[in-house]
Amino acid sequence: MAALRDMAGESGTTLFALLSMPLNRSRNLSVSAQQVRGANAGDTNGFSNDFSSDVSTTLQRNLPIGEGYGYRLRADRAGTKEAALFLQNNRGTYSVEASENQGAMATRMGVSGGFAFLGGDAFSSRRIDGSFAVARIPDYPNVRVLTDNQPAGRTDAQGNALLPRLRAYDVNVVAIDQRDVPMDAKIGAVKVEVVPYYRSGMEVTFPITRAHGATLTVTLEDGSPLPVSATVTLAGSDAEFAVGFAGEVYLTGLASTNALRASWTDHRCSFDFNYQASADPLPDLGVYICKELKP
Repeated sequence: MAALRDMAGESGTTLFALLSMPLNRSRNLSVSAQQVRGANAGDTNGFSNDFSSDVSTTLQRNLPIGEGYGYRLRADRAGTKEAALFLQNNRGTYSVEASENQGAMATRMGVSGGFAFLGGDAFSSRRIDGSFAVARIPDYPNVRVLTDNQPAGRTDAQGNALLPRLRAYDVNVVAIDQRDVPMDAKIGAVKVEVVPYYRSGMEVTFPITRAHGATLTVTLEDGSPLPVSATVTLAGSDAEFAVGFAGEVYLTGLASTNALRASWTDHRCSFDFNYQASADPLPDLGVYICKELKP
């Protein structure tokens, strides 16, 4: 993009030109030139022929909506140099700036952030100057949360993430990155639409829970595997589970102690087993013998 302006006033005429070129989605290179002709009452045209001009070049990377960094580098023909680095995470925005002009150095550092209180919890965040929300995914830390398909935060150790900069009285689509959710999760929804009031906060709880699942291998008393045609249930639950080849079964909703029941044609069998939750998303509980139940 290029721009050219000619401005005249009592002090003279200013000619300004700007060339801006995007390098990618976040970086931009721009070159600006300015030429000023000074005023002179003795000149028949009201202006002198004295010109002053300046050319400056700026390379800039914009801060992302979520976590990331940005920078700005600027230099002009007069010898002025400027550099700035910006960092941003879930808790704040930080900046370091330095400049040199005619041999004089100057530096500046800045920090900005905010605090929010919602649902009895306190959250530190980037600057909050509008509506916000707290996304809750209990027991699931380090899950990326997006607003309108843009990274906006990451859940903490308790599974909470504060999301600043929501649009008031408008539909904001809050979603999670499924790649950050373990395999043992039961996901009811990955997107939730929220409409906050102006400069207010709201809670967004995702219907995601632990599946408490595991695999095990079931054999009959004669050593043969449980038939594929068998129906497997857990005591106290209406859920039915399929039987795979070699008697393998994948179960969810396990408790610390469980009673498994299997039935096929005119046969029924059962056995009890224990389960202990762990970080393993798909534990293998081993081989169990299903003892036949008499009619």
